[in-house]
Amino acid sequence: MKNLYSCNISLLYGGDIVNTIFIILGFLLFVIIILAVASYLAFRTAIVRRPDVPFEVLETMPDTAWCRFRAEIREGISWVESMPKTTLTTLSYDGLKLYGTLIENENPKATLLMFHGYRSSGINDFSCAAKFYYSLGFNLLIVDQRAHGRSEGKYIGFGATERFDCRTWADLIYERYGKDLPILITGISMGGATVLMASSLKLPENVVAIISDSAFTSPADILSHVIRKNYHINPSVIMPFMNIWSKILAKYSFYDVSTEDTMKETKIPILFIHGLSDDFVPCEMSKRSLDACRAEKTSVFVENAGHGESYLVDKKRCEEALKGFIGERLGL
Repeated sequence: MKNLYSCNISLLYGGDIVNTIFIILGFLLFVIIILAVASYLAFRTAIVRRPDVPFEVLETMPDTAWCRFRAEIREGISWVESMPKTTLTTLSYDGLKLYGTLIENENPKATLLMFHGYRSSGINDFSCAAKFYYSLGFNLLIVDQRAHGRSEGKYIGFGATERFDCRTWADLIYERYGKDLPILITGISMGGATVLMASSLKLPENVVAIISDSAFTSPADILSHVIRKNYHINPSVIMPFMNIWSKILAKYSFYDVSTEDTMKETKIPILFIHGLSDDFVPCEMSKRSLDACRAEKTSVFVENAGHGESYLVDKKRCEEALKGFIGERLGL
């Protein structure tokens, strides 16, 4: 009888332990499912291609440069649209058809490759600076980044995949004009990160300078910053799950590349531009890249300029810095 009682007690407590384990495992599974679903939705929001937003919609958004500098941007877009243009295409390393718009100068001194920012377009991001660059005697290649504009692609790479596209475009321009016509590369926001990340790749020998405006340091850094700032979530909770979706679907990791690493390897002179009031891509990110850069470098940090607004806020200072930086590389 005593043995039977002891056995029942053991089963009772043993059953409680088993039930507790199942409850804990069930709760953990529930949490994992919630995180998997939430991270997938976050992944889609951040990385999956959307329909392009025309300038007419962007300019009505509050607290953006589109409102503050509407007239200048419209004037710049009109200038680009009025110029004779040639459409160029190439294939990316992973088989996507990429498009670019080439504006040729009559007697070119160089060709400038131009990479726009996240969910934007070259005609918007470089609308005001394009005429200035053309006046310096440059051919302009305004690139549609993958998953933007006419270029193919479903997933945005935050520079991790686009850096290889930058190399592809540079190779195409090298083949088109030869080694005697210098190549310059510029990018703004995600385009700035793209060109900094591409700088350590094997680029054509005639790439003489890179201009980075408002660049972030890595996909992981910018996504973490936006998640924390806009959604008030600790990014360490959701980022690992988002990264798994990215590796499975977009075929890259948020941790594949950082400008701080590529800056240690590049030998190409770089001009860093950033607005000190930028709260979308903190200016600190450009400063970190600048500190890590072992090539020739210079910088322009503009007071009271938000994201991508440096040229618009202080056009004179930026143009003087650009002329000096480019002039040294081209012997102008």
